[in-house]
Amino acid sequence: MNDNYFSEKITVEPKHKRQKKSVSISTLIISIITTIVCVFIISSKRENIISLFWFDSQIQEQNNDTQTNIGDEISCTWKMYDDWDILNYTHSLESLEFWKLALKSSKINLNNYKNEVYIEGIVEKIFQWTPVVSVSTIYSLDIEELNENEDENEEKLLEMDYESKFLPNIGIYLDNKFFQKYSLLNEWEAWILKIKKSETNEIININYFICSNSDNNKNCDRFNNMFSTSSTEKFVDTYNINYYKQAESQSRFFSNDSLFGYFINNTDDFLTKDLIKHIQVINKKFIEKNILNKVDLLCQDSEKWIKKIEESSIVLKDKDLLVNLKWSNEEESFECKLKIDPTLKNMAALLELNSLWKLENKNTNEQTDGNKKEVTANYNRDPNIPQFPINLEKSLKFTSRKGFSYTFPSSNIAYAAQNTQEDFGQIWVNCYSVMNVVQYSEKELVTQKWEVKIYECNIKGDFEESEKLIHKKEWEKDFIIEIVNPARIAFANNITISIEQ
Repeated sequence: MNDNYFSEKITVEPKHKRQKKSVSISTLIISIITTIVCVFIISSKRENIISLFWFDSQIQEQNNDTQTNIGDEISCTWKMYDDWDILNYTHSLESLEFWKLALKSSKINLNNYKNEVYIEGIVEKIFQWTPVVSVSTIYSLDIEELNENEDENEEKLLEMDYESKFLPNIGIYLDNKFFQKYSLLNEWEAWILKIKKSETNEIININYFICSNSDNNKNCDRFNNMFSTSSTEKFVDTYNINYYKQAESQSRFFSNDSLFGYFINNTDDFLTKDLIKHIQVINKKFIEKNILNKVDLLCQDSEKWIKKIEESSIVLKDKDLLVNLKWSNEEESFECKLKIDPTLKNMAALLELNSLWKLENKNTNEQTDGNKKEVTANYNRDPNIPQFPINLEKSLKFTSRKGFSYTFPSSNIAYAAQNTQEDFGQIWVNCYSVMNVVQYSEKELVTQKWEVKIYECNIKGDFEESEKLIHKKEWEKDFIIEIVNPARIAFANNITISIEQ
């Protein structure tokens, strides 16, 4: 009997031995080569392969050396060169600060630039540990490139050749000393003036704005009052422009009285102070020292009557800086508008000169507040105004080689002709020559002031006369007599013009 009732007889079959398979050398070599090729393809196409599985690797990647992130604003200066990765970017830039940047732009043709450039842009993505920057602004800093592309960069070359330059839309004058050390990358685009220091290629941005009393962000008086007490340092130039440094920042504020405000941001003190010495802001003090002392030359139509400037102001009109002047004498008051341009010999040019005639009230000798009462003359060629004496028996005739003659009702005069361009604010009027007439004792001033002016004109249609203007038409020729001095009304009315046969 079996000793173990519950035991079961198990028969164990012997295991079959595995047969050994051999691998040929050629198969092994092919396998190794295939593996290497696969690894290379996966590595080179890693970005595209990951994107197939909807993984956004761009968010995960970051340049650990420069800590550059997607969305960062980048601005730097260095050498740029073409790159062959057209799908992701077109150019590269090696920078000491960022090591390497990949560049692309949908608005700017980067192929027009090479070698040393200044760029601004935003990091769009990180591709294989390299920031890809979408370029929004680029300037060439390479002089050889400018010379090679003379036609495309003519404006930039002209800027470099200027001995001095005035930017009226900003109110800043740059003399030849400025261009010995600096150059302009723009003039006034986007409310930023970009300046490059030639020696180091450092870029300085001057943000500017038009002062406004209603906008606190553009209130120059408010900024001046605030920074005058809080600034850590103040620099004052020869025309009393205050340059205020803001506390705990590399920023300075200054203003052109209450016309323009300026900020120089993110620029070290040494560079800022050097730049300030080489730019000139146009303000009232500059006008007083350099222009008002030449009014007798600039407003030369009325040199004899200028005694004392009563009012002066600076205004910005149609991208030009103008200075408005007013003065008066016993009989007249004057308004003179000058266009400011420090590159000119007298730093301004005559734009407009108006004479406002005044008469002392003859109907009363009353005095108001101790002053004589004055009224504006209702000037309608009133012969009761004391007139310059005329003598028709001793007239003076001038015959022009153009085939006409003037006969003046007095020989006590001097005259001189010159070219001009005048339309009196009326369409289809073109006056091209003028005869200036003065009293004989003032003949030396005939090219500087006058009492009557006679214009030769082409007029298509009607001419609207006024208190000062008389229209005469002889045959097909038009003449306009302008009465500058109201004491010459009778004289002007008795001038005759005739066509010589």
